[in-house]
Amino acid sequence: MKIDAAIARGQSYRLFTACFVHGNLMHLLANCWSLSAIGPESERIFGKDRFLVYYLGSGVLAGLVTYAMRSSPYSVGASGCIFGLIGAMGAFYYANRSILGRRSQIGLDSIKRTLMLNLFYGMSARGIDNGAHIAGAICGAFMSLLLGPRLYYGGYSFGRSRVVDKPILPIIRMIRHWLEGKDMEKDPTMPPELPGFRSGGKGLGPRGGGSGQHDGPQSGSGGGFSPRRPPMR
Repeated sequence: MKIDAAIARGQSYRLFTACFVHGNLMHLLANCWSLSAIGPESERIFGKDRFLVYYLGSGVLAGLVTYAMRSSPYSVGASGCIFGLIGAMGAFYYANRSILGRRSQIGLDSIKRTLMLNLFYGMSARGIDNGAHIAGAICGAFMSLLLGPRLYYGGYSFGRSRVVDKPILPIIRMIRHWLEGKDMEKDPTMPPELPGFRSGGKGLGPRGGGSGQHDGPQSGSGGGFSPRRPPMR
């Protein structure tokens, strides 16, 4: 549990462990359902490493923001992490709109509906830490803008335009290359294509074709729930 007084005494680990603690079974099930709605799509787009960084990073940073603002002395739950994924997805679709084409607008519309629905619910219900939700979404969006994926056209391969991922801060890629023993200077375009996508003349689509009917997170993802205190996030 995130307890501001305990964190002030040096128990900073609570910013991390609070992401895995829930107030009751209903709160846990609500966050599990939310994660199942947005998790598969975001993991497919970001990859496992960036997904983990955005998920846990958003949760910890959201807790840190609410601690600094003293907006919620007690809170538990993974909603800050989930809202971080929603924010990261929104930033991804916006930053890569010139490459993704219509798929980007579909994803952004879905994320707008999801955020509005959950923020409205959070404001109308008791015991929900909306500060952690908003902070998580902002932190996730900021990390996504810096760490990617950031897509650019990188020439042609077998007659098709080739899309490469070149984030502003390629920290995760550098760590991956170091762990795999690869040289970034000799292999500057790794990964050569964003996992889960194929390149084409009118933007990107999921591998194996499709019309983009399932783009973006499903409406209703994110948001903790509990009528009791401490506030859920």
